[in-house]
Amino acid sequence: MTGPSGDSGRAMKAAVRALARGPLTVADLRERLAAKFAAGVADRVIADLRRQRLLSDEAAADAIAHARRRRGYSSADIERRLTDRGIDRATAQGAARAAAESRADGPLAFDLALARVRTAPADLAPDVIRRRVFAWLARRGYPEDLCRDAVERAIERLTRS
Repeated sequence: MTGPSGDSGRAMKAAVRALARGPLTVADLRERLAAKFAAGVADRVIADLRRQRLLSDEAAADAIAHARRRRGYSSADIERRLTDRGIDRATAQGAARAAAESRADGPLAFDLALARVRTAPADLAPDVIRRRVFAWLARRGYPEDLCRDAVERAIERLTRS
């Protein structure tokens, strides 16, 4: 039978392995540890990691926000994903805003639409391309009017060339 210190040691190793794979929020790590260890053990490990500054919702939010932004997600989508992962609204808004400073939603949506339109199969009808690119942008959290504008401007740019 394993004692409390053995559980804590195993939980700490599991937590460090999980954090090494990528940024985690406190809620993410708590969920992972709760699946294998008692709640008290998970809470102690999380408290230790926070004290050592190895676990921080703010740092995780920034890392997640920037990674999602690089993949073309909107500020609204980033904020929603962060709150879904247990980040408080103010921290999520700050991280989404910081990630958006590198590139505003409008220009990013246009560049993404332009790349999608440019690489669309040549045998697709223009209306099909419009619908597909619009839907792709919408799934990334861009508002409807921004999707429509980005797609139309991308198509216009390519037909002028």
